[in-house]
Amino acid sequence: MSKIKRPKNVTVGHCIAFLYLQLASWDGEYAEVELTTVMQKLAEWYTEGDPAKVCVEAFDWVTSCDNEGGNATYDELNLASGFINEKLDVDGKKAILDDLKAIALADGKVMENEKGFFDITAKVFGFQVN
Repeated sequence: MSKIKRPKNVTVGHCIAFLYLQLASWDGEYAEVELTTVMQKLAEWYTEGDPAKVCVEAFDWVTSCDNEGGNATYDELNLASGFINEKLDVDGKKAILDDLKAIALADGKVMENEKGFFDITAKVFGFQVN
């Protein structure tokens, strides 16, 4: 039985936080500067409500995927990015990609696997990737 801790009522905010947190850990560690950037970017999406609460729920979701192993992380990434793709317009999706770039650059280096994460997300959002 799956032990994925997906939030009960998944929102676009959860899905955005899930993507941001996954990218922040994609190089195998959470750098403090990346987590700070994640929180700053999430706060920009919230004019009401508590981005920290959503971030904690998304963090539980992310870590449960890591603990589940197998394809759990990729399956949940597909779910989250697909949900965002359905709910946001082109400008919203571009803003998320800009945020992903900022998160990847926050620690001063962009790893090849982080670039791959970005490229796959961009493709799911319907953008051409070079």
